[in-house]
Amino acid sequence: MVRGRNTWIMKVTLQDTGYYTLLAIDKDYESKEVTGQLRVYQPVGKPVLRASNATVTEHKDAVVLTCLTNDIGISIRWLFKNQILPHKDRMKLSRNNSILTIDPIRREDAGSYQCEVFNPISSSKSDPLELDVQYDPTLPSPGLSDGAIAGIVIGVLAGVALIAALVCFLHIRKTGGYDGLPSCPASSKAKDHAWEREGDSPLFLGLDLLLLPKSLLLRTDS
Repeated sequence: MVRGRNTWIMKVTLQDTGYYTLLAIDKDYESKEVTGQLRVYQPVGKPVLRASNATVTEHKDAVVLTCLTNDIGISIRWLFKNQILPHKDRMKLSRNNSILTIDPIRREDAGSYQCEVFNPISSSKSDPLELDVQYDPTLPSPGLSDGAIAGIVIGVLAGVALIAALVCFLHIRKTGGYDGLPSCPASSKAKDHAWEREGDSPLFLGLDLLLLPKSLLLRTDS
């Protein structure tokens, strides 16, 4: 049987952190050792956030944000608009997360930044730092990827092709000029030049038909 006794450490300090070994002697006078680690933490202080530049230009500048703290044994995380900062390819963190680099900067990066330090017993946030990103409002937003832009272009072209096909169909329906499958009457130069006159092109003819009453559009050819 092993008898144990409580050992008290009064007024624990950071220096008391370390490994402790318990030596026990049973009734047969055989000793047994058990080792454990004691970790001592103290409440963290408020960190300070610094920026290499608080006003930057899109596509031109980079930003380096540094979280300053005197605490040790802590972890650091970054907040953007009071939410955990999502990781992006343009963002790099130092080994201990105390330095955040954004390169290149984009207009979507404008807003409030904070760093938060924490340990198992406490946490503290820095004051917000507002990052102002200047940009040319006439330029398109870079938020869309190349794939998304290509998808939009393809969608627009497909829509234009669909409208052109509809206009051709309406033109042929109005003139009664199809035999079998419809096709646009664009084979001769004479017809091409005739379409160039305002009001005679398939587009204008199609728009004219769209303005007609619905009952007329639904009427079948005789």
